[in-house]
Amino acid sequence: MNFSTDALREAAHLFFPSGIYCAACGRLIDRTRPYSLCDRCVREIGWHTDGVATCRLCGKALAPHRVDGVCGDCRARGRSFDGGISCCDYSGRARDMVRAMKYRDSAWIAAAVAEAMRDRWEYEGGAAPLVIPVPMAEHKKRRRGYDQAELIARIFARFIGAPFAPDILLRRRETAVMSGLGAESRRANMAGAFAVGEYARKLIGGGELTLGSVLLIDDVFTTGSTADACAAVLKDAGAEAVTLFTFASGADGGGSGY
Repeated sequence: MNFSTDALREAAHLFFPSGIYCAACGRLIDRTRPYSLCDRCVREIGWHTDGVATCRLCGKALAPHRVDGVCGDCRARGRSFDGGISCCDYSGRARDMVRAMKYRDSAWIAAAVAEAMRDRWEYEGGAAPLVIPVPMAEHKKRRRGYDQAELIARIFARFIGAPFAPDILLRRRETAVMSGLGAESRRANMAGAFAVGEYARKLIGGGELTLGSVLLIDDVFTTGSTADACAAVLKDAGAEAVTLFTFASGADGGGSGY
């Protein structure tokens, strides 16, 4: 069944009370506000608009001195994914939104985030690839009650009319905190953390499922180690190309930790 974007937006508002409170600061707002943000917060977010140069590999905003379209982190590490898009900087009000989703039981913000991502995707002229979220560890999902990346990806996929596949990529184990780890330690930390599910492997092996072009969805891009590990697994399973799409991304740290 096909649903219009307006109908999907209305359905999302039934389950997620966006349009009542600002997704960043909590002020009362009306439903005409974009992305469930009050006028002040929408202005304070560092959106990646036409005047913002972004890394062609990961999508984060480039430092002013970058001249070749690649951030220092991607130049230093290389990437398993083929390109990246991000809506805004992971700072200020955008960070408040993400933290509320993760730590303050505000699952409804996923609808606002997905709406912003839909607009960015349409601006980029994107098609409707297979949408796969970066998976959360099952014990964390049970404790929180939801996986925010999965919620964002599900709503986003419906907005653009794309197939959504949350059960293809699985997290096999939890990983250590990345802060303070060097590049080699990060890679070792992520080794074996993700896998394609057994049923999906059977379908792929039998020719009943082809991954084709994959859009890998997450809320935030920071070090990139998680996205790299996910993309490598998907490509090993036959994905032709993997594009990373995140709501927010960290600074161009030049390999200094982001």
